[in-house]
Amino acid sequence: MHVTTESLPPERIARLWTTLLVPRPIALVTTLGESGLVNIAPFSSFACLSIVPAYVGISFGAREPAPKNTFANIVRTGEFAVNLVPRSLATTMNEAARVVDTTDDYARLRLTQAEFDRSSSTRIAECPASYACRLVRTIDLSPAKVTLVIGEVIEFAARDEFCVDGAFDPLAAGLISSIGVEDFLALSGEAFAMPRTYE
Repeated sequence: MHVTTESLPPERIARLWTTLLVPRPIALVTTLGESGLVNIAPFSSFACLSIVPAYVGISFGAREPAPKNTFANIVRTGEFAVNLVPRSLATTMNEAARVVDTTDDYARLRLTQAEFDRSSSTRIAECPASYACRLVRTIDLSPAKVTLVIGEVIEFAARDEFCVDGAFDPLAAGLISSIGVEDFLALSGEAFAMPRTYE
Protein backbone atom coordinates (compact mmCIF):
# COMPACT_ATOMS: atom_id res chain seq x y z
CA MET A 1 0.00 0.00 0.00
CA HIS A 2 1.24 3.46 -0.91
CA VAL A 3 -1.22 6.36 -0.60
CA THR A 4 -1.18 10.10 -0.05
CA THR A 5 -3.25 11.64 2.72
CA GLU A 6 -4.96 13.96 0.24
CA SER A 7 -6.31 10.95 -1.67
CA LEU A 8 -8.11 9.50 1.38
CA PRO A 9 -11.33 10.56 3.10
CA PRO A 10 -10.96 11.55 6.78
CA GLU A 11 -12.34 8.26 8.13
CA ARG A 12 -9.79 6.24 6.12
CA ILE A 13 -6.94 8.46 7.33
CA ALA A 14 -8.12 8.00 10.93
CA ARG A 15 -8.26 4.22 10.61
CA LEU A 16 -4.82 4.02 8.99
CA TRP A 17 -3.15 6.54 11.30
CA THR A 18 -4.45 4.95 14.52
CA THR A 19 -3.02 1.60 13.46
CA LEU A 20 0.34 2.96 12.30
CA LEU A 21 1.21 5.09 15.34
CA VAL A 22 1.28 2.26 17.88
CA PRO A 23 1.34 1.30 20.64
CA ARG A 24 -0.08 4.42 22.28
CA PRO A 25 -0.17 4.51 26.09
CA ILE A 26 -3.56 5.20 27.62
CA ALA A 27 -4.18 7.76 30.33
CA LEU A 28 -7.17 8.34 32.55
CA VAL A 29 -7.03 12.10 33.03
CA THR A 30 -8.59 13.48 36.19
CA THR A 31 -9.75 17.09 36.43
CA LEU A 32 -12.00 19.12 38.72
CA GLY A 33 -15.26 20.36 37.21
CA GLU A 34 -16.76 23.78 37.86
CA SER A 35 -19.50 22.19 39.97
CA GLY A 36 -16.91 20.51 42.19
CA LEU A 37 -17.38 17.07 40.62
CA VAL A 38 -14.32 15.17 39.42
CA ASN A 39 -14.17 14.26 35.73
CA ILE A 40 -12.26 11.17 34.58
CA ALA A 41 -11.68 10.64 30.86
CA PRO A 42 -9.46 8.32 28.79
CA PHE A 43 -6.87 9.60 26.30
CA SER A 44 -4.46 7.79 24.00
CA SER A 45 -3.37 10.97 22.20
CA PHE A 46 -0.83 11.99 24.83
CA ALA A 47 2.95 11.84 24.94
CA CYS A 48 6.15 12.93 26.65
CA LEU A 49 7.32 16.22 25.11
CA SER A 50 10.35 16.91 27.30
CA ILE A 51 12.33 15.17 30.04
CA VAL A 52 13.67 18.16 32.03
CA PRO A 53 11.40 19.88 32.69
CA ALA A 54 8.98 16.96 32.42
CA TYR A 55 6.39 18.11 29.88
CA VAL A 56 3.42 16.03 28.76
CA GLY A 57 1.17 16.85 25.82
CA ILE A 58 -2.48 15.88 25.36
CA SER A 59 -4.35 16.36 22.10
CA PHE A 60 -7.99 17.50 22.23
CA GLY A 61 -10.30 17.31 19.24
CA ALA A 62 -12.94 20.00 18.93
CA ARG A 63 -16.40 19.26 20.30
CA GLU A 64 -19.48 21.34 19.52
CA PRO A 65 -21.17 23.31 20.93
CA ALA A 66 -18.87 23.31 23.98
CA PRO A 67 -15.32 22.02 24.51
CA LYS A 68 -14.72 18.67 26.20
CA ASN A 69 -15.13 18.74 29.96
CA THR A 70 -11.49 17.74 30.52
CA PHE A 71 -10.18 20.56 28.34
CA ALA A 72 -12.48 23.17 29.90
CA ASN A 73 -11.50 22.02 33.40
CA ILE A 74 -7.76 22.18 32.64
CA VAL A 75 -8.01 25.69 31.21
CA ARG A 76 -10.09 26.90 34.16
CA THR A 77 -8.08 25.32 37.00
CA GLY A 78 -4.62 25.10 35.41
CA GLU A 79 -4.18 21.57 36.77
CA PHE A 80 -4.79 17.95 35.82
CA ALA A 81 -3.50 14.47 36.60
CA VAL A 82 -2.48 11.62 34.31
CA ASN A 83 -3.20 8.10 35.60
CA LEU A 84 -1.71 5.10 33.77
CA VAL A 85 -4.10 2.24 33.04
CA PRO A 86 -3.43 -1.43 33.93
CA ARG A 87 -5.15 -4.41 32.29
CA SER A 88 -7.39 -4.80 35.33
CA LEU A 89 -8.95 -1.37 34.63
CA ALA A 90 -9.48 -1.82 30.87
CA THR A 91 -13.27 -2.12 31.13
CA THR A 92 -13.41 0.81 33.56
CA MET A 93 -11.29 2.90 31.20
CA ASN A 94 -13.71 2.16 28.37
CA GLU A 95 -16.70 3.06 30.51
CA ALA A 96 -15.03 6.35 31.51
CA ALA A 97 -15.40 7.52 27.90
CA ARG A 98 -19.14 7.95 28.44
CA VAL A 99 -19.96 11.60 29.19
CA VAL A 100 -22.00 11.95 32.38
CA ASP A 101 -22.01 15.53 33.67
CA THR A 102 -24.12 15.07 36.79
CA THR A 103 -22.10 12.45 38.69
CA ASP A 104 -18.70 12.41 40.33
CA ASP A 105 -16.71 9.98 38.17
CA TYR A 106 -14.96 8.34 41.11
CA ALA A 107 -18.37 7.20 42.35
CA ARG A 108 -19.70 6.37 38.88
CA LEU A 109 -16.69 4.22 37.98
CA ARG A 110 -16.24 2.78 41.50
CA LEU A 111 -12.68 4.06 41.78
CA THR A 112 -10.83 5.28 44.85
CA GLN A 113 -9.73 8.91 45.09
CA ALA A 114 -6.22 9.58 46.37
CA GLU A 115 -4.27 12.80 46.85
CA PHE A 116 -0.98 14.31 45.73
CA ASP A 117 1.30 16.24 48.08
CA ARG A 118 1.83 19.33 45.91
CA SER A 119 -1.26 19.48 43.73
CA SER A 120 -4.98 19.89 44.29
CA SER A 121 -5.55 17.41 41.46
CA THR A 122 -6.60 13.95 42.56
CA ARG A 123 -5.29 10.58 41.42
CA ILE A 124 -6.81 7.13 41.01
CA ALA A 125 -5.55 4.79 43.73
CA GLU A 126 -6.15 1.69 41.59
CA CYS A 127 -3.78 2.97 38.89
CA PRO A 128 -0.16 1.84 39.36
CA ALA A 129 1.26 5.28 38.57
CA SER A 130 0.02 8.84 38.25
CA TYR A 131 1.48 12.30 37.74
CA ALA A 132 0.17 15.69 38.68
CA CYS A 133 0.54 18.37 36.02
CA ARG A 134 0.40 22.16 35.90
CA LEU A 135 -0.84 23.76 32.68
CA VAL A 136 1.96 25.43 30.70
CA ARG A 137 0.09 26.48 27.58
CA THR A 138 -2.44 25.47 24.94
CA ILE A 139 -1.64 25.52 21.23
CA ASP A 140 -4.26 25.71 18.47
CA LEU A 141 -3.17 23.31 15.72
CA SER A 142 -5.25 24.88 12.94
CA PRO A 143 -6.34 23.99 10.32
CA ALA A 144 -6.82 20.75 12.26
CA LYS A 145 -9.67 21.09 14.74
CA VAL A 146 -7.29 20.12 17.52
CA THR A 147 -5.76 21.87 20.51
CA LEU A 148 -2.57 20.65 22.16
CA VAL A 149 -2.43 21.02 25.93
CA ILE A 150 1.07 21.10 27.42
CA GLY A 151 1.48 20.41 31.11
CA GLU A 152 4.50 20.31 33.37
CA VAL A 153 4.69 17.31 35.68
CA ILE A 154 5.19 18.58 39.24
CA GLU A 155 4.76 15.30 41.11
CA PHE A 156 5.01 11.57 40.38
CA ALA A 157 3.16 8.94 42.40
CA ALA A 158 3.77 5.23 41.83
CA ARG A 159 2.90 2.18 43.88
CA ASP A 160 5.94 0.83 45.69
CA GLU A 161 5.52 -2.72 44.39
CA PHE A 162 6.15 -1.48 40.85
CA CYS A 163 9.24 0.63 41.65
CA VAL A 164 12.81 -0.68 41.42
CA ASP A 165 15.97 1.41 41.92
CA GLY A 166 14.13 4.71 41.45
CA ALA A 167 12.37 3.60 38.25
CA PHE A 168 8.88 2.37 37.45
CA ASP A 169 8.37 -1.13 36.01
CA PRO A 170 5.57 -0.91 33.38
CA LEU A 171 5.69 -4.64 32.66
CA ALA A 172 5.08 -5.58 36.29
CA ALA A 173 2.30 -2.98 36.44
CA GLY A 174 0.54 -4.61 33.47
CA LEU A 175 -0.12 -1.38 31.57
CA ILE A 176 -2.21 -1.37 28.41
CA SER A 177 -1.94 0.60 25.18
CA SER A 178 -4.09 1.38 22.17
CA ILE A 179 -3.27 -0.24 18.82
CA GLY A 180 -6.37 0.83 16.90
CA VAL A 181 -9.84 2.26 17.30
CA GLU A 182 -11.15 -0.70 19.32
CA ASP A 183 -7.99 -2.77 19.70
CA PHE A 184 -5.65 -2.84 22.69
CA LEU A 185 -2.42 -4.47 23.77
CA ALA A 186 -1.33 -5.30 27.30
CA LEU A 187 2.40 -5.20 27.96
CA SER A 188 2.07 -8.87 28.90
CA GLY A 189 1.55 -9.49 25.18
CA GLU A 190 -2.22 -10.02 25.35
CA ALA A 191 -4.16 -8.38 22.50
CA PHE A 192 -7.85 -7.71 23.07
CA ALA A 193 -10.72 -5.66 21.69
CA MET A 194 -13.42 -3.54 23.30
CA PRO A 195 -16.28 -1.73 21.54
CA ARG A 196 -16.28 2.05 21.61
CA THR A 197 -18.52 3.56 24.28
CA TYR A 198 -18.65 7.02 22.68
CA GLU A 199 -19.65 8.63 19.40
